[in-house]
Amino acid sequence: MNDITKARVYLSKRGSKLQTLETFGLMYLTAERDYKDLRAIGARQDARLPGDFDEKEVEAALDYSVMVFLRRFSVLPPNIAAAFLREITTEDKRGLAKQWANA
Repeated sequence: MNDITKARVYLSKRGSKLQTLETFGLMYLTAERDYKDLRAIGARQDARLPGDFDEKEVEAALDYSVMVFLRRFSVLPPNIAAAFLREITTEDKRGLAKQWANA
């Protein structure tokens, strides 16, 4: 499988609209833009504490980190199934996103 097929499989299981984009580059850049936009919005919120994060931001970070991992290694992260567990917390998802983005 090539990168775009792997990305589409992951994104379709997550129900992401990124899967409809035509190329892997578009998927990657859109995921990056979405993540950075949500981070910028979160940083502007005055009531937000430094350690706080919301569900939308973590979901965008997860999509972006998978794209980063795919771009670097041409494979999905080995522990990607952990992102689909029902009992996974937002903090655990954030940890997975950091792990994959920094691999």
